[in-house]
Amino acid sequence: MMDYKLIESVFCDAQEKIKDSDMKLCTIVKMYEHELLKEYGAVIFDENYFRKLVENTSPVIEKQYEEQNEDGSIDGDIYKTSIFIAMMCVTSRVYDDLDAIFARDCMHAGLDAAHYLLVNKPDLNQLDTNEKLAMLWAFSELSKTDKEIKNAYDHSMMAGMPQKMSRQKRYKVIVNDLIHKARELSSDNGTAYDVYGSGLEILVFSCMTILMDEGNAFFDEAKDVAEKLIFELADEALEKSYDELIYSQKILLLIASIIANYILDKDKALSDGEDSQLIKVIEYKIINKKKNQLSDDEKEVFNKRIIKYIKKIDNQHITE
Repeated sequence: MMDYKLIESVFCDAQEKIKDSDMKLCTIVKMYEHELLKEYGAVIFDENYFRKLVENTSPVIEKQYEEQNEDGSIDGDIYKTSIFIAMMCVTSRVYDDLDAIFARDCMHAGLDAAHYLLVNKPDLNQLDTNEKLAMLWAFSELSKTDKEIKNAYDHSMMAGMPQKMSRQKRYKVIVNDLIHKARELSSDNGTAYDVYGSGLEILVFSCMTILMDEGNAFFDEAKDVAEKLIFELADEALEKSYDELIYSQKILLLIASIIANYILDKDKALSDGEDSQLIKVIEYKIINKKKNQLSDDEKEVFNKRIIKYIKKIDNQHITE
């Protein structure tokens, strides 16, 4: 079980580091922290907690909501529009229990922004690194969050859009293309941190969204690439001294350990189900063909990674 205090520590440090330079990203980080604490934490979610959560996030969310243009974009800018989409998706999930109407309005605003990007069809090969990473994040979040919304009840611009394929399928295709491009950036240009720069946390959140998908929102190919990428980056971070680690690299190590733990838990569930829920396991294997059981060596690799990543965050000496 992930230590919720470690989640709080890493995410609070990140928010403190970026609050003066990027309040949009700071707000999204706060909402991701909430989702992870809800999943792994022993936090008391009382009235005081939710009041602080709303106070710390709603002003930025509402400001962004008001800045959206009639065409769905934020100033016609690919990067800003993509960040807006990611924010609206996360907001719609976090606020669903707090203000369901506002949550749905945010999702529709995100869909309108997605409509802008899909209609204008930016050439992915011509985008700069930050635009590629931001679009990857946006469409990863759309894939995760939009699957529950039915067109019959959808009042966004997207509802009237002629579609040769479902918008969810289009998200999957775009995510698949962009996760490959994200890995190519690292392979072609040397040190990953220099390549991704301030977009590292965006890439990490995208990989988390892809790899912790419970359904069929992403192609297996995209999951394979995201898994290789997140662990390559995290293993590279282990080579840094603790004093050299920046907040985004600590987020990287934390999320990589959560993903490794998630993979092990899914494998255990598959193993435990073989005797008692054989039919469900067979169905699971058909839907998720890549999710065969891990070998003992693979399990050992994941367990060692979890220990190493957490020790690095805590500034403990790492031994084999």
